[in-house]
Amino acid sequence: MAIAEDVYERCRACTVNAATILENIVVGKPVQPSAVAARRTAADIAGDTTAALLRQAFITPIEREDLWRLRSLSERLWREAENTALFVSRQRKPLPIPCRQIFHATAVACQAVGQAFEQFPRHHALACTLRPLRDAERLCHTVAHEYCEDITTGHLCQAVLRLIAQAEMLSEALQYIQIKNA
Repeated sequence: MAIAEDVYERCRACTVNAATILENIVVGKPVQPSAVAARRTAADIAGDTTAALLRQAFITPIEREDLWRLRSLSERLWREAENTALFVSRQRKPLPIPCRQIFHATAVACQAVGQAFEQFPRHHALACTLRPLRDAERLCHTVAHEYCEDITTGHLCQAVLRLIAQAEMLSEALQYIQIKNA
């Protein structure tokens, strides 16, 4: 497997893992802090391996920089999903139904970004990521507006908006690489 394909696969895995974490929040599956720490340690080891491969690979510095950016953005998305899951598990209250909807919509958006990595560099794959991101963002703003007096819902909406922003940055980085290499 080429270095770029390896990085794309790692990014796809991060986005799919983020989507899985969000779906687990929706179904009420609690996240264990020790499991999060173990996954992050494993991710750091995998990230160090990827960094070593990028340093040794015979690719131009510009491509290396792009691949490094994709990798770090996808890992930030995944870590943001885990932080959100930890926040939800600390609440010790059932997740409000509107929040379940925004988590599900954001999980769909993360899956779409993961599919874009899978189908990269096809043009329409990236266009397909924007609609779920916009839908999740719109739903989140609606929920935040309707339930503005509920502090927990407000915090959850802010967490989801951070997740959506990370997914959007990842999608934009992919789009930039696609345009640059066309």
